[in-house]
Amino acid sequence: MTGVSTIEALPAADERSQYAGDVALVQRAQAGDLEAFEALFDRYHGRIYNIVYGMVSNPEDAADLAQDAFVKAYRALGGLRDGQAFFAWICRIAVNLCRNFRRGRPSTPHLSLEDGYYRDGESTPLDVADSSYEPARLVEIQATAEVVRKAIDTLSPDHREVVVMHHLQGLPVDHIAQVVGVPVGTVKSRLSRGRDSLRRALHGVLDD
Repeated sequence: MTGVSTIEALPAADERSQYAGDVALVQRAQAGDLEAFEALFDRYHGRIYNIVYGMVSNPEDAADLAQDAFVKAYRALGGLRDGQAFFAWICRIAVNLCRNFRRGRPSTPHLSLEDGYYRDGESTPLDVADSSYEPARLVEIQATAEVVRKAIDTLSPDHREVVVMHHLQGLPVDHIAQVVGVPVGTVKSRLSRGRDSLRRALHGVLDD
């Protein structure tokens, strides 16, 4: 099945601990407990959507692809050996779906900072909904987030996917290497180049 492959356990103990609660849910879901899989869906759908959105830049496409990732995961769940690796595993499914999606649609140039940017309201990675901010500060933060979104769209697909996963979703480099199927050194190189590209795109747009 496209996008479905075995991912071993996460590398570091502190990284593993945050996923320890997935083990029982995965085991129950593998035994046919639909509510357990729904709990996994509720836990990770927002993060998967945000990763996908960062890669395809269209909320409707992102919603469809995120949904497809969970459908594929549900169908292939019996092959997952380590429940703590569920998030890494479904990330890889989602990333591969995005890659296939991009290959299957007409080639379009990357957006410039002057172009529009698709958004879905509250669930995109950089949206701000914290009512504790003063209105003027909230407007400033949202405007900055919009500029950063546009800058991310100027990145190449390889650079964009690692930047989105690392800087917007907080995934560790070792985790990303498993998800995208490349060595850790390659992930670090792509992150470095992606950050350099973002600095160039944002130069003169955002104050230091």
